[in-house]
Amino acid sequence: MTLTPPRTLWVRYLNTKSLYLILQQLKKLPFLVLFIIFTVFTKVYQWNARNATHKS
Repeated sequence: MTLTPPRTLWVRYLNTKSLYLILQQLKKLPFLVLFIIFTVFTKVYQWNARNATHKS
């Protein structure tokens, strides 16, 4: 069993730490993100429906 060099361990730790921080930040805004996605999808859906009715 070989020991991993300290630098790779540090990089791995930094990567997991940053990922954790990003996830923590994302946890604060789920409602905002969901709201934006929902509004965008409804707008696109209405626009597509309007175009379909105009074409037919």
